[in-house]
Amino acid sequence: MLHLRQIGSACFALIGILLPNLLSSCTVVDAFSARAVDYNLQAESAQNRVLLLNVIRASLKRGMQFTTLQSVTGSTQGSIGPQFYYPFRQPPFSQPPSLTLPASISGGPTFTVPVLDTQEFYRGILEPLTGREYDYFISEGYPPALIFYLFVGKIDLTVLSGSKAGLTLSFPNYVGDDYDLELFEAIADHLLNLGFTVERVSRVLPFGPPLPLTKAANLKALVAADAAGLDIVAVPPVATAAAKHKRAAGAKGARTPAGRQYQIVKGEAFYRFCFNPRGRKGKRLAPALLCANARTASPPGKGKPPASTALTGVLSAGLGQRLKAVSKAFRAHGRGFRPLPAIPAGATVRFRFTMRSTEGIIHYLGSVVRRQLYPRFGRPRSVEIKVGMPYLTYPQTPCTGAGKQVGFGYRCENLLEVETGAPPPKAPLAVAYEGRNFWIPGTPRHAGWSLRVLDLVKQLLALHTNAKELPASTVLSIVAPP
Repeated sequence: MLHLRQIGSACFALIGILLPNLLSSCTVVDAFSARAVDYNLQAESAQNRVLLLNVIRASLKRGMQFTTLQSVTGSTQGSIGPQFYYPFRQPPFSQPPSLTLPASISGGPTFTVPVLDTQEFYRGILEPLTGREYDYFISEGYPPALIFYLFVGKIDLTVLSGSKAGLTLSFPNYVGDDYDLELFEAIADHLLNLGFTVERVSRVLPFGPPLPLTKAANLKALVAADAAGLDIVAVPPVATAAAKHKRAAGAKGARTPAGRQYQIVKGEAFYRFCFNPRGRKGKRLAPALLCANARTASPPGKGKPPASTALTGVLSAGLGQRLKAVSKAFRAHGRGFRPLPAIPAGATVRFRFTMRSTEGIIHYLGSVVRRQLYPRFGRPRSVEIKVGMPYLTYPQTPCTGAGKQVGFGYRCENLLEVETGAPPPKAPLAVAYEGRNFWIPGTPRHAGWSLRVLDLVKQLLALHTNAKELPASTVLSIVAPP
């Protein structure tokens, strides 16, 4: 039989063994900061890979599938169950005393990935982008060429004067054909060189007839007008016919008002394309085309706002010569050539822009990848944009390679670069589809703006996705019969 002192020594030894393990188990459960950061990194990888996967699908002309990571909940549990066996009597053939410390640690995130296939979601991503998004991303510091190439799907040029009046030419932003691509780049360089941008214009429109003071001071009417986004302002006093006659004659009292009136007005904001040129380039443009000059384009409160997707001006000799040079170069090659009618310099022309939707941008990026991996004319080609200081004049020199300087303070960078094959260890983003690996290069010179473009598309998807559109769990109530 064991002595009491031996039993106490055994108990203290057991506590000394179990206590560090119990404390380490609590540490595993409570240390969640590292795992929270890991969840954030995994969410970044999941969302970017889904976007890249849809771009790859678009490049292969496959149907796209949209999902999103709605919620992530992490959990970790740890437990230790000690088992101690020390018999008080030891038969001759019994097993020796034993001590076991079984421990278990379990954990893992619980996440929800809904499928975005609702009518409201597709209505949002199929809606053409507006000047509001264009102005927002420009103000956020994205290169103007990047936003122009992503947002503008086609430019229609209509001649309004001269011998070619009525002639309309379409220049699609299509990268699958070198001829279309270089013509579009020529017009884009010309417009961006003049400072093409978007501005927000606010104006006040009258709502209803003028009101006398007795009606305008109605408290209920003021509250209702404020709730409806309307405002009540005083209008200049209206002079009577006699006052007008006296004013014409120069008599005193000619400006005595017949009674003060008030007008219900409604504020309206719209966005219009305009030019913010550098240096003396503004002298070549009509005043109505310049930014911060919306009053010239359309006086506040009179008529409709100017067309936000069109610009009217004089065709410069430089643009006409470059379009002619592109047409001549492709005539020499003799492939994919469509004759371009000559437009005389100095003719008044109108540029009308067709804006893409969010889904249209993904299809466009798919065509960029298709042009790289599946060249139509036997050689791959990357779409390049010019990036530089925003206060410098945008150059019109064509890009001839990523990383090369064009003009002063500008260089060419890839819009989106995707490669195929076994991804290197330092590839920032890779995805597998139909048995092939697609990845974005890790070097900044080759990757260019690839990751930023995917981030921009992610923001556009979020802006056009309402939280109410996400599928919710279905709850069934079952009532037992009496």
